Amino acid sequence: MSAQIEKKTVNALVPDAEIGFIAKYAMEMTDTKITETVLKQFKKAMGGLWVGGNATLYETKLHFRPNALNHMVHAGDYSLEIPLPEITGVDVRFGIVTKIIDILTDHGKFSMRCYGAEKFADVIRNQVAVQKNKG
Repeated sequence: MSAQIEKKTVNALVPDAEIGFIAKYAMEMTDTKITETVLKQFKKAMGGLWVGGNATLYETKLHFRPNALNHMVHAGDYSLEIPLPEITGVDVRFGIVTKIIDILTDHGKFSMRCYGAEKFADVIRNQVAVQKNKG
């Protein structure tokens, strides 16, 4: 088992995220048509839905796991694990309230936003370098 280096509360952008039964039920209490329209527009504009959870950096991997609330309101499990040697870049970009970290791989991009994004990105970059030097 790989040792934990750092854990952060984050929101991860999940392109295929869908709302689950509980959220759909709550929407039925309001004007469903308006809510669905807004949700679809938001998802299209952002490239997915932001899912809250924890990002944990281990010696050999980066792991995202949705928190309990997001497990309840989203359909499916959007947990993700990226082996550090597969990371080709770690970029930080502007975001409203918090900056966004883009984790780049040959398979695509994983985006997450959090407080202290610059520092967390540096820790990830350093650990990626450590793993690549071992290989």
